[in-house]
Amino acid sequence: MRRLLIALFSVIILANLALFVFRYTTIEKKLETYQGPPEVSPVVESTEHRYRIAIVLDDLGVKTPDYHLLNDIAYKLNLAVIPGLKNSKELVREMAQDPRYELLLHMPMEPLRRSGDMESGAQSLTHNYPFLITHNLSKRSVRKILDQAFDAIDGYGVVKGMNNHMGSWITSSTNMMAVIIDWAKKEHLYFLDSLTSRYSVAYEEARKQKVPAAYNEVFLDGIDSEDYIVGQLAKLIDKAKNDGQAIAIGHITRHYTLPVLIREMPKLVASDNVEFVWVSELLHFKE
Repeated sequence: MRRLLIALFSVIILANLALFVFRYTTIEKKLETYQGPPEVSPVVESTEHRYRIAIVLDDLGVKTPDYHLLNDIAYKLNLAVIPGLKNSKELVREMAQDPRYELLLHMPMEPLRRSGDMESGAQSLTHNYPFLITHNLSKRSVRKILDQAFDAIDGYGVVKGMNNHMGSWITSSTNMMAVIIDWAKKEHLYFLDSLTSRYSVAYEEARKQKVPAAYNEVFLDGIDSEDYIVGQLAKLIDKAKNDGQAIAIGHITRHYTLPVLIREMPKLVASDNVEFVWVSELLHFKE
């Protein structure tokens, strides 16, 4: 038994010795041909011009299953929340924590009457929007509604701007917009004119009162189809290439808007030198 143990230990010692010799000779051979670490090119920041685009998603306020698609967009977005809807305050609280988003108060305003419509747009919309600004309100009432709307979403300190939801009647009135812009100035908000009417004076009034302002240039999803939205994105790129920047509005309530943005935004960044930004980063262009 003793002889067997001695033989076994001898075999183990010889095996370890052979393994050591093999590793040593292998390392020596590698060292003979080793030429040092490969050269690493220094990182050089690109000086290539990038076209800056702000995309605003309107009509947030009632959560739907589609909201989770926002998680698939890694770029900066501007989210406009309608005050007084089921999930408006909750959404502002949640979105304010996400560094991708800039928030706007998406303020409902009375549209012009449709041709042949015998009632004011306000009468048919009041039940949908508890904070609707109508053309027959006094200045004091307008300010009160704006205060209540801002309180309702707890927007102080987190909402950076406001834009109009509908509002073709209101935005075409200098008297009404003077009050609204004055309120925005008091709350340190910029104003984005959604340009729902070609007669809008909102942007001009904001500039008059020296309130930071911008205006929408492309509606992405006037028709809720993939082809249409892709075509509108192409128009947006053309505007950005002409002017160095551009602003577009889409709607979170459309079926195809988020899926198309998820698919197309990375392509635009890669092939068209696009940089997606917040509206607040473009205000100084709009003089």
